[in-house]
Amino acid sequence: MKKIVSLLCFVLLINTINAQDTDKKNIVKLNITSFFFNSFNVSYERVFTDKITAQMSFFYFGRKSEPTIYGPTGGWGITPECRFYLSETKTAPSGFFLAPFLTLQGLTYRYTINNEIPNIGGQVGSAKSTVFGIGATVGYQWIFKDIITLDAYAGPGFGLASMNGKSEHGNIRNNSNIGTNALFPFTSQNGPIFRGGITLGFIF
Repeated sequence: MKKIVSLLCFVLLINTINAQDTDKKNIVKLNITSFFFNSFNVSYERVFTDKITAQMSFFYFGRKSEPTIYGPTGGWGITPECRFYLSETKTAPSGFFLAPFLTLQGLTYRYTINNEIPNIGGQVGSAKSTVFGIGATVGYQWIFKDIITLDAYAGPGFGLASMNGKSEHGNIRNNSNIGTNALFPFTSQNGPIFRGGITLGFIF
């Protein structure tokens, strides 16, 4: 948490450094906040007009921790978005932006069966879900020395989850033999989602 706060402070302070516009139209970026969540997140942004760009992001992650009910233990995601740059004195891809996005994610959950269940208590299993989401972020992108980019963004969305209830132990949703510590990931997950990050990039 302290590292994330430090990064946010860094973004606020760096706004005092001289940034610039550019005629270059391509940016490859790495989301540096994703490393704190054992994830790899890379993006490509392309400039189309002075105010509009498109970006495609891809992430992958996997945990080596013990099975947990608090979230997925692995997965991937693809997020396309359109960025509208709003600054009157700057041209894309620098300045404030509003970015509607879509996201498609494939997530894996591991679970442990309740130890009190005869014969299979304590066994570990896994199941998968597919998540489709829609939302929007706001953010700011800086360009330094006409080669390095830095952007910070955050915003809400709404996700629809299609759970694959089949696993090594049958239908997760309906099988009462699955312990309570396995139920949370397989109940309805439709609801709010959040997207945010800080990226460093190379513009060309």
